[in-house]
Amino acid sequence: MGHRTTDLSRSQIITYAKRRGVSEAQVDRWRKFGLLPTPNLVSLGRGRGRGALYPAETRAQLDALLRARARDKRLAAVAWFMWCEGHPVTGAVKKTLLEWLRDLEKRYWDMLDEFEEERPGNFIDESGVARMPGGLGKIRRRVGKQNLSTVLRMWAEVTVGEFGKRTDFTAEDMQLFARGIMPKSRTYEGVENLFEIASKVFSLPFTIDCLDKCTNPRLEQLRDEVQVIFRTILRLVGDHGDRLLPRFFFLVWLYVREVNPVTNAYVTQLLAKPPVERLSDVQRRAVQEIGQKISGEAGARADA
Repeated sequence: MGHRTTDLSRSQIITYAKRRGVSEAQVDRWRKFGLLPTPNLVSLGRGRGRGALYPAETRAQLDALLRARARDKRLAAVAWFMWCEGHPVTGAVKKTLLEWLRDLEKRYWDMLDEFEEERPGNFIDESGVARMPGGLGKIRRRVGKQNLSTVLRMWAEVTVGEFGKRTDFTAEDMQLFARGIMPKSRTYEGVENLFEIASKVFSLPFTIDCLDKCTNPRLEQLRDEVQVIFRTILRLVGDHGDRLLPRFFFLVWLYVREVNPVTNAYVTQLLAKPPVERLSDVQRRAVQEIGQKISGEAGARADA
């Protein structure tokens, strides 16, 4: 098999890496993780054996890797940063996303098991009195300390796809949950049927299965789509900084495009329109108001 004249030998890559303070062993570790290309083995000529040749883009990819490590040395974070820049590390990103989601699923299962086994100090039982993160603290104030454990059990069961299989929740419990997460709604009637649906199509097992079946080219297409949307939203709210696409934002887009045929059909039609037609004046104002609110809250936290 032939090779391009721009391909680089292993010694060239190692020399390039060492000039940047990277050892040969580190190059091999990053390659095995999927952050650097796997070299092609080529014949060096009759009687001379075979040699490894790296694509010319390997040097640029190594530079991107080092930029990413300057921000966060965790390999999963490095892979995400490089992927958002468009580098071919989709396999590593898919692997780390699946590991993250499976670990998250396990933590929710552990939380439910510890509660059902009545282990002392379990998170659900302690939620009424223990110090809670900001978001849960607000929900507790809305539903009352004595009711937060019910809300957390419901959330955990929906998340692992087991809603109603472990606990018989009442209509009042479901309305309580809705009041906790939708404080501005005027009515919470009719939400009962939504929980079983959410447990099927929004659960972590369902998301994991969808991601696992998605091909690398399709994941890259979804990334490119959602990055355009994310950056457009940032510009609309006046944020011109270099923000990285959040993983959760991408996973929501994965659901919109790969799981729900209704939302996928709508988005496909929307993306076919010229960019200027995709957002109405009302939508632009709404997005700008959200951005101003976020900026205001961030400023308030910084002043506190």
